[in-house]
Amino acid sequence: MIPTSIPTLETTRLRLRPFAIEDATRVQLLAGDARVADTTLTVPLPYPDGAAKSWIATHTESAREGKGFVFAICLLKTDELVGAVSIMPKIAVDSKRAEIGYWLGVPFWNQGLMSEAAKAVIDWGFDGLQLYRIYAKALFRNPASARVMLKAGMQFEGVTRGLRLKAEIYEDIVTYAILKSDQVKKKFEIPRLETERLTLRAFTLEDASDFERLIAPKEVTDGTLSFPHPVPEGWGIERINRMFERFVSGEHIEFAICTRDNSELIGAIGLDITAKHKR
Repeated sequence: MIPTSIPTLETTRLRLRPFAIEDATRVQLLAGDARVADTTLTVPLPYPDGAAKSWIATHTESAREGKGFVFAICLLKTDELVGAVSIMPKIAVDSKRAEIGYWLGVPFWNQGLMSEAAKAVIDWGFDGLQLYRIYAKALFRNPASARVMLKAGMQFEGVTRGLRLKAEIYEDIVTYAILKSDQVKKKFEIPRLETERLTLRAFTLEDASDFERLIAPKEVTDGTLSFPHPVPEGWGIERINRMFERFVSGEHIEFAICTRDNSELIGAIGLDITAKHKR
Protein backbone atom coordinates (compact mmCIF):
# COMPACT_ATOMS: atom_id res chain seq x y z
CA MET A 1 0.00 0.00 0.00
CA ILE A 2 1.38 3.39 -1.01
CA PRO A 3 1.88 5.86 1.88
CA THR A 4 -0.49 8.83 1.93
CA SER A 5 1.59 11.18 4.06
CA ILE A 6 5.15 12.44 4.17
CA PRO A 7 7.26 10.63 6.80
CA THR A 8 10.24 11.99 8.71
CA LEU A 9 13.56 10.39 7.78
CA GLU A 10 16.90 10.78 9.55
CA THR A 11 20.48 10.33 8.39
CA THR A 12 23.81 10.92 10.08
CA ARG A 13 23.56 14.70 9.70
CA LEU A 14 20.07 15.42 8.44
CA ARG A 15 16.39 15.27 9.25
CA LEU A 16 14.03 15.08 6.28
CA ARG A 17 10.56 16.21 7.34
CA PRO A 18 7.35 17.60 5.85
CA PHE A 19 7.39 21.31 5.05
CA ALA A 20 5.31 23.69 7.18
CA ILE A 21 3.84 27.00 6.07
CA GLU A 22 6.24 28.66 8.51
CA ASP A 23 9.12 27.51 6.29
CA ALA A 24 7.99 29.75 3.41
CA THR A 25 10.21 32.72 4.25
CA ARG A 26 13.26 30.49 4.51
CA VAL A 27 12.40 28.73 1.23
CA GLN A 28 12.14 32.04 -0.61
CA LEU A 29 15.47 33.19 0.87
CA LEU A 30 17.38 30.07 -0.15
CA ALA A 31 15.64 29.13 -3.39
CA GLY A 32 15.53 32.78 -4.45
CA ASP A 33 19.30 32.88 -4.86
CA ALA A 34 20.05 33.24 -8.56
CA ARG A 35 22.71 30.53 -8.32
CA VAL A 36 20.09 27.99 -7.21
CA ALA A 37 17.71 28.85 -10.03
CA ASP A 38 20.54 28.78 -12.58
CA THR A 39 21.50 25.20 -11.72
CA THR A 40 18.04 23.63 -11.33
CA LEU A 41 15.27 22.69 -13.74
CA THR A 42 12.19 24.06 -11.95
CA VAL A 43 13.13 26.82 -9.47
CA PRO A 44 11.96 30.16 -10.94
CA LEU A 45 13.98 33.37 -11.15
CA PRO A 46 13.06 35.78 -9.76
CA TYR A 47 11.31 33.80 -7.02
CA PRO A 48 7.81 35.34 -6.74
CA ASP A 49 6.42 36.56 -3.43
CA GLY A 50 3.92 34.05 -2.08
CA ALA A 51 5.16 31.25 -4.32
CA ALA A 52 6.73 29.34 -1.44
CA LYS A 53 3.47 29.31 0.57
CA SER A 54 1.50 28.18 -2.46
CA TRP A 55 4.03 25.43 -3.17
CA ILE A 56 4.05 24.16 0.42
CA ALA A 57 0.24 24.17 0.52
CA THR A 58 0.15 21.54 -2.25
CA HIS A 59 2.30 18.98 -0.44
CA THR A 60 -0.31 17.34 1.79
CA GLU A 61 -2.78 16.69 -1.03
CA SER A 62 -0.02 15.52 -3.38
CA ALA A 63 1.13 12.95 -0.80
CA ARG A 64 -2.46 11.89 -0.04
CA GLU A 65 -2.96 11.12 -3.72
CA GLY A 66 0.39 9.33 -3.95
CA LYS A 67 1.58 11.74 -6.65
CA GLY A 68 4.50 13.33 -4.84
CA PHE A 69 6.36 13.49 -1.55
CA VAL A 70 8.39 16.63 -0.80
CA PHE A 71 10.83 16.70 2.11
CA ALA A 72 12.37 19.69 3.85
CA ILE A 73 16.09 19.01 4.32
CA CYS A 74 17.13 20.16 7.80
CA LEU A 75 20.33 19.89 9.80
CA LEU A 76 19.81 17.20 12.44
CA LYS A 77 21.44 19.15 15.29
CA THR A 78 19.67 22.48 14.76
CA ASP A 79 16.64 21.72 12.52
CA GLU A 80 17.85 24.54 10.25
CA LEU A 81 16.19 24.28 6.84
CA VAL A 82 18.82 24.00 4.08
CA GLY A 83 16.99 22.68 1.02
CA ALA A 84 14.39 20.33 -0.42
CA VAL A 85 14.21 16.90 -2.03
CA SER A 86 11.18 15.32 -3.66
CA ILE A 87 10.17 11.99 -5.11
CA MET A 88 7.35 11.90 -7.65
CA PRO A 89 5.97 8.39 -8.30
CA LYS A 90 4.57 7.32 -11.63
CA ILE A 91 3.09 4.04 -10.51
CA ALA A 92 1.37 1.73 -12.98
CA VAL A 93 0.98 -2.02 -13.32
CA ASP A 94 4.01 -2.26 -15.57
CA SER A 95 6.14 0.64 -14.29
CA LYS A 96 6.81 1.35 -10.62
CA ARG A 97 9.10 4.31 -11.11
CA ALA A 98 9.65 7.78 -9.74
CA GLU A 99 11.70 10.89 -10.39
CA ILE A 100 13.61 12.67 -7.65
CA GLY A 101 14.43 16.36 -7.67
CA TYR A 102 16.30 18.59 -5.28
CA TRP A 103 17.81 21.96 -4.49
CA LEU A 104 20.14 23.10 -1.74
CA GLY A 105 20.87 26.54 -0.33
CA VAL A 106 24.19 27.95 -1.55
CA PRO A 107 25.78 28.21 1.94
CA PHE A 108 25.45 24.42 2.23
CA TRP A 109 26.97 23.38 -1.10
CA ASN A 110 30.02 21.09 -1.32
CA GLN A 111 29.45 19.38 2.03
CA GLY A 112 27.93 16.12 0.81
CA LEU A 113 24.55 17.00 2.32
CA MET A 114 22.56 16.63 -0.88
CA SER A 115 23.93 13.15 -1.60
CA GLU A 116 23.09 12.14 1.96
CA ALA A 117 19.51 13.36 1.56
CA ALA A 118 19.09 11.77 -1.87
CA LYS A 119 20.27 8.37 -0.59
CA ALA A 120 17.70 8.46 2.22
CA VAL A 121 14.86 9.30 -0.15
CA ILE A 122 15.95 6.65 -2.65
CA ASP A 123 16.01 4.00 0.08
CA TRP A 124 12.56 5.09 1.24
CA GLY A 125 11.31 5.03 -2.34
CA PHE A 126 12.32 1.41 -2.77
CA ASP A 127 11.13 0.29 0.66
CA GLY A 128 8.20 2.60 1.38
CA LEU A 129 6.82 3.17 -2.11
CA GLN A 130 7.78 -0.27 -3.45
CA LEU A 131 9.36 1.28 -6.54
CA TYR A 132 11.56 -0.53 -9.04
CA ARG A 133 13.21 2.41 -10.81
CA ILE A 134 14.20 5.85 -9.51
CA TYR A 135 15.73 8.42 -11.82
CA ALA A 136 16.85 12.05 -11.81
CA LYS A 137 17.59 14.68 -14.45
CA ALA A 138 19.99 17.61 -14.41
CA LEU A 139 21.42 20.27 -16.66
CA PHE A 140 24.38 18.90 -18.58
CA ARG A 141 26.39 21.97 -17.54
CA ASN A 142 25.83 21.22 -13.84
CA PRO A 143 28.42 18.55 -12.90
CA ALA A 144 27.74 19.06 -9.18
CA SER A 145 24.25 17.61 -9.62
CA ALA A 146 25.72 14.66 -11.51
CA ARG A 147 28.07 14.02 -8.58
CA VAL A 148 25.06 13.95 -6.25
CA MET A 149 23.46 11.27 -8.40
CA LEU A 150 26.62 9.17 -8.58
CA LYS A 151 27.20 9.35 -4.84
CA ALA A 152 23.59 8.34 -4.28
CA GLY A 153 24.28 5.15 -6.23
CA MET A 154 22.72 6.13 -9.55
CA GLN A 155 24.20 5.25 -12.92
CA PHE A 156 24.58 7.51 -15.94
CA GLU A 157 22.07 6.69 -18.66
CA GLY A 158 22.54 9.37 -21.28
CA VAL A 159 22.24 12.93 -22.54
CA THR A 160 19.16 14.31 -24.27
CA ARG A 161 20.12 17.30 -26.37
CA GLY A 162 18.07 20.49 -26.30
CA LEU A 163 15.38 18.98 -24.08
CA ARG A 164 14.61 21.95 -21.84
CA LEU A 165 14.17 25.63 -22.68
CA LYS A 166 15.66 27.70 -19.87
CA ALA A 167 16.30 31.43 -20.03
CA GLU A 168 15.71 31.32 -23.78
CA ILE A 169 18.39 28.66 -24.26
CA TYR A 170 17.69 25.03 -25.15
CA GLU A 171 19.60 23.02 -22.56
CA ASP A 172 21.01 19.49 -22.79
CA ILE A 173 19.78 17.23 -19.98
CA VAL A 174 21.54 14.25 -18.37
CA THR A 175 19.68 11.34 -16.82
CA TYR A 176 20.86 9.06 -14.03
CA ALA A 177 18.92 6.15 -12.53
CA ILE A 178 19.01 3.32 -10.03
CA LEU A 179 16.97 0.12 -10.02
CA LYS A 180 15.76 -1.91 -7.06
CA SER A 181 17.96 -4.73 -8.30
CA ASP A 182 20.96 -2.40 -8.10
CA GLN A 183 20.50 -2.18 -4.33
CA VAL A 184 22.24 -5.52 -3.89
CA LYS A 185 25.38 -3.78 -5.09
CA LYS A 186 25.45 -1.79 -1.88
CA LYS A 187 26.72 -4.83 -0.04
CA PHE A 188 28.28 -7.90 -1.56
CA GLU A 189 27.52 -11.24 0.03
CA ILE A 190 31.14 -12.03 0.87
CA PRO A 191 32.53 -13.05 4.24
CA ARG A 192 33.72 -10.66 6.90
CA LEU A 193 37.22 -11.47 8.13
CA GLU A 194 39.03 -10.14 11.17
CA THR A 195 42.63 -10.10 12.34
CA GLU A 196 44.22 -8.60 15.43
CA ARG A 197 44.22 -5.09 13.92
CA LEU A 198 42.07 -5.28 10.79
CA THR A 199 38.58 -5.98 9.49
CA LEU A 200 38.21 -7.20 5.91
CA ARG A 201 34.68 -6.62 4.65
CA ALA A 202 32.64 -6.16 1.49
CA PHE A 203 32.91 -2.85 -0.33
CA THR A 204 29.77 -0.72 -0.50
CA LEU A 205 28.92 2.15 -2.82
CA GLU A 206 29.30 4.47 0.16
CA ASP A 207 33.05 3.67 0.12
CA ALA A 208 33.51 5.26 -3.33
CA SER A 209 34.67 8.72 -2.23
CA ASP A 210 37.09 7.33 0.38
CA PHE A 211 38.40 4.84 -2.19
CA GLU A 212 39.11 7.67 -4.66
CA ARG A 213 40.80 9.73 -1.95
CA LEU A 214 43.08 6.85 -0.94
CA ILE A 215 44.34 6.14 -4.44
CA ALA A 216 44.63 9.78 -5.52
CA PRO A 217 48.31 10.24 -4.50
CA LYS A 218 50.68 9.48 -7.36
CA GLU A 219 52.79 7.35 -5.02
CA VAL A 220 49.87 4.95 -4.75
CA THR A 221 49.01 4.73 -8.45
CA ASP A 222 52.69 4.36 -9.38
CA GLY A 223 52.80 1.20 -7.30
CA THR A 224 49.76 -0.46 -8.87
CA LEU A 225 48.92 -2.01 -12.23
CA SER A 226 45.40 -0.69 -12.83
CA PHE A 227 44.72 2.53 -10.90
CA PRO A 228 44.52 5.66 -13.09
CA HIS A 229 46.21 8.97 -12.35
CA PRO A 230 44.64 11.42 -11.97
CA VAL A 231 41.50 9.67 -10.74
CA PRO A 232 38.54 10.46 -13.06
CA GLU A 233 35.34 11.78 -11.57
CA GLY A 234 33.03 8.91 -10.61
CA TRP A 235 35.79 6.32 -10.87
CA GLY A 236 35.11 4.93 -7.38
CA ILE A 237 31.47 4.15 -8.17
CA GLU A 238 32.42 2.51 -11.46
CA ARG A 239 35.17 0.46 -9.81
CA ILE A 240 32.91 -0.84 -7.05
CA ASN A 241 30.15 -1.68 -9.53
CA ARG A 242 32.73 -3.59 -11.55
CA MET A 243 33.85 -5.44 -8.40
CA PHE A 244 30.26 -6.57 -7.92
CA GLU A 245 29.90 -7.74 -11.52
CA ARG A 246 33.13 -9.73 -11.33
CA PHE A 247 32.11 -11.21 -7.98
CA VAL A 248 28.73 -12.37 -9.35
CA SER A 249 30.45 -13.91 -12.38
CA GLY A 250 32.87 -15.79 -10.12
CA GLU A 251 35.94 -14.02 -11.52
CA HIS A 252 37.04 -11.97 -8.52
CA ILE A 253 36.44 -11.29 -4.85
CA GLU A 254 37.69 -8.09 -3.24
CA PHE A 255 37.77 -6.96 0.37
CA ALA A 256 37.89 -3.48 1.83
CA ILE A 257 40.72 -3.33 4.39
CA CYS A 258 39.61 -1.36 7.45
CA THR A 259 41.13 -0.67 10.83
CA ARG A 260 39.44 -2.79 13.45
CA ASP A 261 39.31 -0.08 16.11
CA ASN A 262 37.53 2.67 14.11
CA SER A 263 36.48 0.94 10.84
CA GLU A 264 38.50 3.40 8.72
CA LEU A 265 39.00 2.27 5.12
CA ILE A 266 42.74 2.05 4.41
CA GLY A 267 43.10 -0.23 1.39
CA ALA A 268 41.87 -3.21 -0.60
CA ILE A 269 42.90 -6.80 -1.26
CA GLY A 270 41.40 -9.33 -3.62
CA LEU A 271 41.64 -12.64 -5.40
CA ASP A 272 41.38 -13.18 -9.15
CA ILE A 273 39.73 -16.57 -9.56
CA THR A 274 40.18 -19.13 -12.31
CA ALA A 275 37.44 -21.57 -11.35
CA LYS A 276 38.29 -24.05 -14.11
CA HIS A 277 41.72 -24.69 -12.59
CA LYS A 278 40.69 -24.04 -8.97
CA ARG A 279 43.32 -21.38 -8.49
